[in-house]
Amino acid sequence: MRVSKIVAEINREWEENPLRIIILLAIVSRLVAVIFSRGFGWFDDHFLIIEASQSWVDGFDYNRWLPESEGNNGPTGHNLFYTGLHYVLFRFFSFLGFDDPQGKMYVIRFLHAALSMVVVILGYKITLKIGGQKAAGISGLLLALLWMFPFISVRNLVEFTCVPFLFWGTWILINDEKRRNPFLQGLLAGLILGIAFCMRFQSMVYIGGIGLGLLILGRWKEAITTGIGVLITAFLLLATIDIYVWGYPFAELLEYIDYNMHSYAEYNIGPWYQYMLVIILALIPPISFFLIFGFFYAFIKAWRKYLLIFLPVMLFLAFHSYYPGKQERFILPLIPFFIIAGTAGWYY
Repeated sequence: MRVSKIVAEINREWEENPLRIIILLAIVSRLVAVIFSRGFGWFDDHFLIIEASQSWVDGFDYNRWLPESEGNNGPTGHNLFYTGLHYVLFRFFSFLGFDDPQGKMYVIRFLHAALSMVVVILGYKITLKIGGQKAAGISGLLLALLWMFPFISVRNLVEFTCVPFLFWGTWILINDEKRRNPFLQGLLAGLILGIAFCMRFQSMVYIGGIGLGLLILGRWKEAITTGIGVLITAFLLLATIDIYVWGYPFAELLEYIDYNMHSYAEYNIGPWYQYMLVIILALIPPISFFLIFGFFYAFIKAWRKYLLIFLPVMLFLAFHSYYPGKQERFILPLIPFFIIAGTAGWYY
């Protein structure tokens, strides 16, 4: 009898406020990941972020990225902003006398878990806006509990750490209830989207898709101010660091572009359809087929409503599918967007 009352209470709460249940489930699953998901998932999320930043605190340069390091011949094409954030945090830990490596990583994982809640909450709100209550509930549950998200949410992986800012900027531009000042709205969205770019350079393809979508929709003021906002953030968070380290702006970005234009053959070369297979498997068949169908169906039925999600996602997918060098994690930013647009389309 008591169990039936609990179930009835959960059902009532779900009917009245599904987001509250979704947030609770997301918090619990991510706290489990914070506690038990020790170590690292990929080479990059540890050796390019944690080892690099901690070595700077300890007085040496693990990866020889900095100009005073022995063997360094200039910019290496690595993002100093995100690694620099960890450097500041580790310096603060050192100031407090907090030196336990596992303890520091618990804090790091907790902060990333907290940031990932933006994806869950805004993913629900975006889906509610474009697809209604039922779609938002399913979307929220998937973003909270789908097998990869609790684990990936606590990793130092720029491919996913940029996603909360992509969601936030997209939400600002989609939420037409607050579209009273296109100039300020576009500028704010651009400032936030710029953070995603500063974390993951390839995010600019998604951001460019948003700008193109705004122009197609005739929202040229927001397109211009969004671009201005991105440039402001990029200058403040990227250019200033490079000016301090190298003496000129965007040194690491320029080296990153040059390196990837000429060295892609040194890494895994995959077929053009590889990322579509990754998306299908990551979202778990047959659910993935329903979501992909919904993603395209929604755009066909109401393209103006879905354009600011559909176009950036397709451009991002096309860019990475065309580029020969492929790793599964490169396409991670798209998975949550397929979920929100796919569920919205399925319930259209």
